[in-house]
Amino acid sequence: MNKQLKDLIELYNQGISCTKLAKIYNTTTYKIIKVLKENGCVIVNKQNKKPECINDFIDDYKKGGISIAQLAKKYKLSPTTIAKWIKKEGIEIINNQNRTKFNENIFDKIDTKEKAYWLGFIFADGYISNRDNTFELSLSINDKNHLDKFNCFMQHEFNNVKTDSFRCRWSVVNKHLWNTLNNYGCTPNKSLTLKFPSLDIFEDDHLVIDFIRGYVDGDGSLFFESKTNSSRISVLGTKDFLENINNYLLNDSNKLSSNHGSKETLCLSRGCAKAVAIAYMLYYKSTIYLDRKYLNFLQFQNCRFKVKALKLLEGKIGEGWNANPELIADLNDLQQCNA
Repeated sequence: MNKQLKDLIELYNQGISCTKLAKIYNTTTYKIIKVLKENGCVIVNKQNKKPECINDFIDDYKKGGISIAQLAKKYKLSPTTIAKWIKKEGIEIINNQNRTKFNENIFDKIDTKEKAYWLGFIFADGYISNRDNTFELSLSINDKNHLDKFNCFMQHEFNNVKTDSFRCRWSVVNKHLWNTLNNYGCTPNKSLTLKFPSLDIFEDDHLVIDFIRGYVDGDGSLFFESKTNSSRISVLGTKDFLENINNYLLNDSNKLSSNHGSKETLCLSRGCAKAVAIAYMLYYKSTIYLDRKYLNFLQFQNCRFKVKALKLLEGKIGEGWNANPELIADLNDLQQCNA
């Protein structure tokens, strides 16, 4: 037996596959197998041979937190071999690329102020695709910190906020989240058809005010004129949505106005004492808000119509006058401070 043949048989017995041996000797796998058989070697299909470390890598996989690729590197096996033997043990292979990395069930129940607020904000600025299960929230780059808050609220494992020079966005493809939002009324192409959601979705009536604040933060504006010491609050939306907001907060007879001539998108706008009263109902002692809108509310507190606004609140304006329990509880103290 020549040295080359002896070395070939020794390498095969050490566990080197016929395929690798063919590469070493610059020949075909078929010729390697033929030579080995002619010299008394039993050819074993190593793909079907159970690895000695199978129990170890299966235990590692069951513990979680380690991928097939990482196991292959650790145990010096191919990913295909690792995956095959894990499947043979009846264990499901989870593709970490497709694994849900956030709380897809977070909006299943609207039972907290945060959930109600973010749902309202999504009604204003959120988007769901009519072609797939994409959900996206896109804002000006100046409001990136607000999307950072949303990322934390959604309990995402990573920073899912993507930015460019002008915009920032939070986007996922998830069927359950898509269906949940769609069932609430946040539908594809909603800008012209959006309807106010059923109050039944809120576990507590007081949460509606947080929902409206979220919507106003997305599609509303608070304007304070320091020269005249006056204020105005405006909200854009469909006729149905704005009428519901008006009925809940004010229940007055003032009409909606068109938004730059649009018949579908209207504007709910109130000034002076009513604007201040609305701002107090929405933002007083709130815990979640768009920072720049809240700063405008703080300016409203200096408005010359504040005293009149507090009297409106004391008179229980609108059906939702008690939607902000913290405000109602402190109303007497506020009245005294402004007496």
